[in-house]
Amino acid sequence: MATPIASRGADEVVILLPLLDLERGLHAVRLLLKSLGRERVEGYSLRAAAGVVVVTDTENADALKERADREQARAKAESRDIAGHPSVLAWPGGIDVIPLPEPETITERLADARLLIETAAAASSVADALDSVPFEEWDAFVEQALREQPAQAEKFLRWVAARHSESEWRFNAIRILDGLIDEEFRLELLGREQNADTRELLLNLGGRESGARGGDQTG
Repeated sequence: MATPIASRGADEVVILLPLLDLERGLHAVRLLLKSLGRERVEGYSLRAAAGVVVVTDTENADALKERADREQARAKAESRDIAGHPSVLAWPGGIDVIPLPEPETITERLADARLLIETAAAASSVADALDSVPFEEWDAFVEQALREQPAQAEKFLRWVAARHSESEWRFNAIRILDGLIDEEFRLELLGREQNADTRELLLNLGGRESGARGGDQTG
């Protein structure tokens, strides 16, 4: 089991991997760096430079630190010379570049969004999963979700209509919700909306509802 034994500043740690030889230790650190690369902060995957050394029975802490620092410095230098600055792992006699994770495919993003809908996750999380998905796939996903998970899909669309930062998202959510938007929610959206096309869509929804009510009254 990996045991952190020291923190060196804000972004460096020393990790002890007991009873592992060099090959197994390198495998463990590769897995760690790959896992780190799947984590994202503000859209960027996390990377690290790692130096791996084998501890000898007679070595003192200062000598161990010096050898580990030397390997880590090699890893940092290698990363700086590669586009994207990926994670790099260095050890005495070897060096290994950990490829940056491939961008998620549209299918994977849609699968993530579908799981979030099915598990009643926050609407903002669904929106994040659908970010950068082309409109045709987005539209088909929402239509399917409305058929299969109507309550959660409607909740998601109402959140998009009221709170999403992009007017195109709000417009399309309102378009798809046509017939599910009551007068109170329509007026709430009108009070929020600044985009001219989306306001016109909301005004047209109100006009159709008024016409329908008028027809009922005259009939």
